[in-house]
Amino acid sequence: MTFSKRCLFISISFFLCAKSYAVSPQGWTKYSNDNFIVYANDDEKQVTEILKEFEVFRAVTYDMLQLDKSKNLVPVKIFLFQNEQDFAPFKFSKNLGGYFQNPLSGPRMIVGHDQYGKINKSVFYHEYLHYLLRATSSFKYPTWYDEGMAEYYSTMKIEDNTVVLGESPKNARYFLDKGSISNIDSVFAQKGTWDMGSSQRVAEFYSTSWLMVHFFTLSKVNGFKDYRQELSNYLLSRNQGLEHEKAFDSAFPNGVVELKTDIRRYARKQRLNFATIPLPDVEHNFQSSEVSPAAMLNQFAIIANGIGNLEDGSEFHEKAMTLGNSEAFAHEALIQSEQGNAENAIKMIEQALSTNKITAEAYVDMARAYEYLAASDSVKYAPMQAKAISYYKIALNLKVLPETHWHYAEALWKANRKQEAINEIAALIKLMPANIYANLAAGYYMAELGNKPYAEYFLGNVLNWAEDPDLAKEALDILTKLNNASSKDE
Repeated sequence: MTFSKRCLFISISFFLCAKSYAVSPQGWTKYSNDNFIVYANDDEKQVTEILKEFEVFRAVTYDMLQLDKSKNLVPVKIFLFQNEQDFAPFKFSKNLGGYFQNPLSGPRMIVGHDQYGKINKSVFYHEYLHYLLRATSSFKYPTWYDEGMAEYYSTMKIEDNTVVLGESPKNARYFLDKGSISNIDSVFAQKGTWDMGSSQRVAEFYSTSWLMVHFFTLSKVNGFKDYRQELSNYLLSRNQGLEHEKAFDSAFPNGVVELKTDIRRYARKQRLNFATIPLPDVEHNFQSSEVSPAAMLNQFAIIANGIGNLEDGSEFHEKAMTLGNSEAFAHEALIQSEQGNAENAIKMIEQALSTNKITAEAYVDMARAYEYLAASDSVKYAPMQAKAISYYKIALNLKVLPETHWHYAEALWKANRKQEAINEIAALIKLMPANIYANLAAGYYMAELGNKPYAEYFLGNVLNWAEDPDLAKEALDILTKLNNASSKDE
């Protein structure tokens, strides 16, 4: 693809060169602190109120669940769309209120609006809780508890000087009003959320999971027996690999029938008491800056491509190049190098280097492009690989990016600089301890070095968390190869 000059001099009216989108790249602001990087195109006062609630939610979950505060996690990138039209190009299903992704470029959340036209905070709360539980602990929760906890916290509300937890999620009462809940055993034993079948079955599962977490958390304040210690024993057994039935029988030796009866009685209650806690005092120190249309178009391209909307992603990408975005040029260089178009790739790199602001993200993609070019040209391999490594170093000095550590580690490993590669993977894991790809990479490198305990730890995380069977198989294959090698050595 060659760079088009047709739209070079168009600034505000650049949409004349492409199809018209409902979402505009103008008027966006970036708000950032140590925990979040938020892109929004709404009224600043409304956005800052929402961001304060995000910080309250974070503080509440850390305190209530006693999460590890010592981990310095990479900030979550959040996109808040002003209305449903703006959100439309980035949805992969009609009724989607938002979604979470955790690629190597860092965790990001796309948040739309609820049925009342307000930012869908419950989606953020649900997904962010999943992220925090995984990122601060390697504990493996059973699916019902993992999803039930996310549903339980998703309805958090701030009222005056208190925070309310435990209100019923939207649609949950539809399945619970008559006391008709899903088969409790099947919910307890459910493995994963990707193969449950009908939408009704999914809704019933989430409603029942919420109810059971609510029951175990607040049964005592609602006039029932306190089962929290038994629940703790059950969760510990499940984390250690025990299947549901054995863990269940072990944790509730004298009261399995009583427990199920109590849960069904709990479902029939017309009114359940909630949990109320004092409003935590949180710092609200977001820094804000305007986002250029070119930079925002590049972000749109990344989001659209991330859900497989390649047509819109390509349009956004080309418009970002038209407006001189360094990341867009660098990414085009990567595309061209992957396709073996060395001359075009070099031209795109030159375009990226000629822009006013060359970002860390741009240097990473230019480095990756040079790696592809090096692999296809044995004569120029050494200087191109050296150029790639130099660009990774520049990216590291400019900004903390998880993906830099990942790709730089790969380049160092190829250069037989194995200890340096391991250092980069360690830095990646520190930033993204719950990322599947980071754990897979760490497990692979540890296996290659013959470090079995660490390999088993990281690959075990992949097996625990991966919903993609291909990733789970890859982790299992590495473990199998490592175990076979260990057996031969013995």
